[in-house]
Amino acid sequence: MVGTCWFAFVPRNLEYNDDGVFIHSWWKGRQAYSWDALRHYGDACNVFLIQFGSRQAIQILDQAYPKSDWNRFKGFLKERYPDRKASGWIGPFGFRWKRKSGRGGGAGR
Repeated sequence: MVGTCWFAFVPRNLEYNDDGVFIHSWWKGRQAYSWDALRHYGDACNVFLIQFGSRQAIQILDQAYPKSDWNRFKGFLKERYPDRKASGWIGPFGFRWKRKSGRGGGAGR
């Protein structure tokens, strides 16, 4: 069971820079994603999810990485893409609640 989780949720290599992220998984090989295609990211059910375009999110077991490295990656996302942090997840698809504009808005105005 542990081995299956490791191969399913821990990429062989994860690299990122200002242009995008490179995820080398055990099953799909090396994949490159542009930050322009980033739709959602965030934590859910003991895994970190990152979704590009309309594809289902990539699930990553963040406990497999040194805490300092993982916090640096999450800080990079939070600093550059705060508007893409998911409010929640329905399976492998993220969503973000729309914020209401103004205060006390509604039908009586």
